[in-house]
Amino acid sequence: MSQPCAVDNCKRASRALCHCCQQNLCLSHLSEHDDVLNSQLNPFVDEINLLSERLKKLNFHESINQCRLELEQWRLDVHTKIDQTYEEKCRELDNFFTNRLNEQEKNIAEIRSKVAHLIREQEVIKEDIELTQSMISNIKKELNKIERTVLRIHVRPLMENATMIQLQEVSENLSTTLKSIEYPPGSSGALAESDQSLLIHQKPNLCFINRDLEITKKLLWSYDDIRDICWSSALNQFIVVTRSKIYRVDENNANIDTIEITGNYKWFSCTCFHNKLFLSTAELGSSIVEIDLVQPPYIVSKKWETPISCGKYECIDTIVFNDKSLCLIIMNKVKKTVRLELRSSQTMVCLWTTLLQAVDDLDLAFRCCSINNNEWLVTNRQSKSLVHITADGQIKQTIGYNSFAHRIATFGTNMLAIVTSTRLKFHKLS
Repeated sequence: MSQPCAVDNCKRASRALCHCCQQNLCLSHLSEHDDVLNSQLNPFVDEINLLSERLKKLNFHESINQCRLELEQWRLDVHTKIDQTYEEKCRELDNFFTNRLNEQEKNIAEIRSKVAHLIREQEVIKEDIELTQSMISNIKKELNKIERTVLRIHVRPLMENATMIQLQEVSENLSTTLKSIEYPPGSSGALAESDQSLLIHQKPNLCFINRDLEITKKLLWSYDDIRDICWSSALNQFIVVTRSKIYRVDENNANIDTIEITGNYKWFSCTCFHNKLFLSTAELGSSIVEIDLVQPPYIVSKKWETPISCGKYECIDTIVFNDKSLCLIIMNKVKKTVRLELRSSQTMVCLWTTLLQAVDDLDLAFRCCSINNNEWLVTNRQSKSLVHITADGQIKQTIGYNSFAHRIATFGTNMLAIVTSTRLKFHKLS
């Protein structure tokens, strides 16, 4: 016996089972159902045509031309360096034997003059004979060495693999600038946020910026150049680090006090967690120092040195605390590479490490900040971009930026503060 049509109020018997929706339909409603499905294809045709037109209008010539210009400039720079190295090594090659021969020629002239003087005066003694014989013997030995010397040139391949030049896909997904604040020449790019304010250095003052992005207070900074700034929730004060000093900055009382500790250190970067202050030292084989801020006198409670902190020929550009861990940006001065490492703040055990890139200018410090979900943003001062790192250390994306970013920090939960060479820019953080 046939089933009734599944359409409400239809009294006709079903004549077929629609396989796409598993309903029993009469011939009339089966035809309507088929028409409805077919009609849904028509908008797809229009959308596909629009996508096709959009694809045809895409123009990457400007981006390709810019990359070609950068490659061409790289090629010219490499050729120049090759020519300079060639000339330098040619001079070194010419001087290698010339300097040695000149030295022996000078020694021969000296002994010839001495022997001529002795012959002329006719007052030679045994010591003169022995000294002359010794000088002649030394010259013979040096000439024997020179005659046996063979030079060989050892040349390493200029490009050992194609990874020297890499193409990076860059996403343009930072919001437009919410506000921009000018940085006078000589200002430090260091910045840090508290629960209420962002502290920056706008020469000659320390400036406090509120959530409305307005400067609310200024303190004259008459001390050494600022290396880094962080916030201490235990002290309810900002920590400002110079090359050799550590300062407490109190926004409420408008005070600047020195934190005295024992030892002779040269500081570079700092970060805080509650009553712990972590600092990296400005040297090859950087150390990491932990200072207890419970109460004065402040003491160094822990210290990690090379090779635990970093390698012998490495330095720590940045140290940032987040979620019981320390994020370190470490530059290898020999390999000319930069990597980001996440360490346990208690044991310094490495949780993961990510190689960022090779670097040409070893004086450019890389900086980072933590963002939502324990992820990270890293400044890349060799290109106009930021590198987005996931919580497990994977490179998620490279974000294009319109300037070279020197420093970076979050402000609240939804703002990003980026320091360029001349300005502080605020963006909405998505």
